[in-house]
Amino acid sequence: MLQEQKKVLGVAKKYDLPVLIFETDHFGKTIPALQELIEQLPRTTTFGKHRDDGFEIYEHGMKHPNSDYFPQDWLKEQGVNALYFRGINGNACVSETASSAQEFHDFTIATSNEVIATSNDNANSRDCHSKSCDEAKGGLLLFQSKGILDTENQPFLDYFTRNGRIAKKE
Repeated sequence: MLQEQKKVLGVAKKYDLPVLIFETDHFGKTIPALQELIEQLPRTTTFGKHRDDGFEIYEHGMKHPNSDYFPQDWLKEQGVNALYFRGINGNACVSETASSAQEFHDFTIATSNEVIATSNDNANSRDCHSKSCDEAKGGLLLFQSKGILDTENQPFLDYFTRNGRIAKKE
C-alpha cells in the first residue's frame, strides 16, 4: 500500500495537483516516508480533525480545529471538483470524509483498493474477490456506489486527464 500511495504523490507532483492531508488528534502525524514526499509538493495543506469525517465542523459542541477555514474552502480555492482518496481506516475515516465530500460539497470521489487500508488486511489484496472481502472493505463500497473505485490503480489518472482536470506539462 505504501508504494501505491507514493505513486499517487508522484502523480500529484508531476501534474502540480493540490494535496490535502487530514490528521487526527488520536492517530498521530503522517508517516515520515510519505511526509518527505508531501513536503516536495507545491500545493499542500494539512487539516486537523477530531473525528472520522474531515469535513465535520462540530463534535459535541467543540469547533473543528481549523474553525475559521475549512477543507472545502481550500479545495475550492485550488479549483478542485474531484477528490482522489488514499489513507488508513478506510471503513471509517476515509468513508466518512468521502461521503461528506460527495453529499454535502458536491465533489466527485475516487479511490483505488490499493491505496486504502481497512480493518481487514485481505481487503486491499488483489487476490481478495469474495463477497466477505468486499464487505470488509467497508469504505470502498461507497466509491463503488457513488463515486469511482479503480481496481487497476490507473484509471483515476485517465479520468482526471479526460475531464480536463490535469493539464499535461510540456
